[in-house]
Amino acid sequence: MSIEVTGPNAYDQQYRITALVTLHALKDVPPTKAIVEALGGEDAVIEYASLGVSSRLELQVKTGRGDFDLAALAEVLAHFPPHADDGCLLQRIATADLSRLLVVTSGRATDDTRGFLSTARPVPAKHGRHPLTAKGIDLLATELKRLYSADGKPLEKRRRTKCEKLADELMQGASIVSGLARVFVWEQINDGAVRDEIARVLIRDPFRVPLADTVGAIGSLVDEIRAARDHRADALPGIRTVLASRAAARLKRNKVYVARLDHASLVRQVEETGMLPLTGHSKSGKTAFAREYLDWLQGQ
Repeated sequence: MSIEVTGPNAYDQQYRITALVTLHALKDVPPTKAIVEALGGEDAVIEYASLGVSSRLELQVKTGRGDFDLAALAEVLAHFPPHADDGCLLQRIATADLSRLLVVTSGRATDDTRGFLSTARPVPAKHGRHPLTAKGIDLLATELKRLYSADGKPLEKRRRTKCEKLADELMQGASIVSGLARVFVWEQINDGAVRDEIARVLIRDPFRVPLADTVGAIGSLVDEIRAARDHRADALPGIRTVLASRAAARLKRNKVYVARLDHASLVRQVEETGMLPLTGHSKSGKTAFAREYLDWLQGQ
């Protein structure tokens, strides 16, 4: 695997990142599978199937010290399946138009890797413009050619030959270049930031987990992902079970509700003062309004 284990909790951090990416995916186009550390695969793969069209998001987590530069990106892209000299990550992304790669790094992206940065949640289909200039593509190709030793074992030599070929294709402007537009980087993602972002996602629609329960929910999500990894199974059913069991009860709302014209000003008052006194005649709608507002607030 390409993950760097730097402490006793490094794998748990990887699983928390997997949970975060999966939660964002569930809010958008629900995935059909979430496979963690499949044999010969990446740290996680999230698969989709919609209207007969299949796609996938491959996830690589880099938790080691140091910046994330083109040399580090080349190493990720040249990750081959075990005992193989073909089918590296760059090849898979380039040959499947609906495949994407997300690299989550605790380091800071430097040099031309900054073109791959994205803050979008969930991961978009591709960058709005190509992440590398022509010069950047040449620099990446140079880094690919430096990987693997020409004096190493036979497998390492064959992998070097493959990387040199891929590098030549990049510099020649082959179709492999378009695959780089589907490579994204999240930088400076430490474990505290991951936990906080998961909590913010969990308390909002569609999950609505109470804030006080987010720590337990995160632990349960990690447990499910770890168990799926150990059994080489799909983690998605366990993740859905955790989300369903931790969700807060929805407030009972009226079947018919007439929105107040001054709803926005009432919302601002609650945000500014923390309270909203309601007065009115019996059956004027005080309780209905309170339920509607609180239900809306749960999802924010």
